[in-house]
Amino acid sequence: MYFAEPNDTSVGERIFDVTLQGKIVLSNFDVVSEAGTPRKTVVKSFNGIMTNSDGQLV
Repeated sequence: MYFAEPNDTSVGERIFDVTLQGKIVLSNFDVVSEAGTPRKTVVKSFNGIMTNSDGQLV
C-alpha cells in the first residue's frame, strides 16, 4: 500500500491504524514520521492478504 501526507503537517499530527481483512496491520502509523517529511510516499507490504485478480482486497 502507498501512503503519503499531502499537507504540511508535522510528526504526530495524523496518527492512525490500518486494518485489512479484520486485522490491524499498522498501529499508530504516522506517515510523516515514517517518511521523514510531508509529501513523501511510504510503501508498505503485507503478507497473507487476499486479493482478487485485479489486485483489489477481498
